[in-house]
Amino acid sequence: MLSGLLAGCSRPAPDATPDGALRAWLEKMEAAEDDPAEMRAAYELFGPRAKKNLAERAERAGRAEGRKVEPWEVLAEGRFGLKFRPQRMTVTVDPKSPDEAVVAVLGADPNVERALVHCDRQPVDPQAPRPTPARRADPFPTPGGWRVEPDFPAAPKPHER
Repeated sequence: MLSGLLAGCSRPAPDATPDGALRAWLEKMEAAEDDPAEMRAAYELFGPRAKKNLAERAERAGRAEGRKVEPWEVLAEGRFGLKFRPQRMTVTVDPKSPDEAVVAVLGADPNVERALVHCDRQPVDPQAPRPTPARRADPFPTPGGWRVEPDFPAAPKPHER
């Protein structure tokens, strides 16, 4: 009986909603200013398109630097975050595709400080083992959780000789 009460009191994972995933990502990016390890946690909240873009950038940077560069290392502090402090977020889920959403982020002056951020819900792989909270060092990513898909510019193509 006690386990049933405890289960009812548990909070949903931060990435259970599109705006929750975006808030968690912003928190990780801000925390990365003091702890660079948080950059990897922020990276884990990206969806597959964003991760692919960063992997391409990391590969190119690694060739230029002559070392292996991890995708989260190309996330420059402050470069991929918001340029204002969010005051309010509203979510619009596409009724034709309920696994896609847009989060409208508004700042103190909504006429000037606004951003639209795309988020996608990731499918749950039924074959993958479900991690238990005690075995997870960090609560991210949640299987089937929402992931941030910012509109990164395309990774530059290498110059041909």
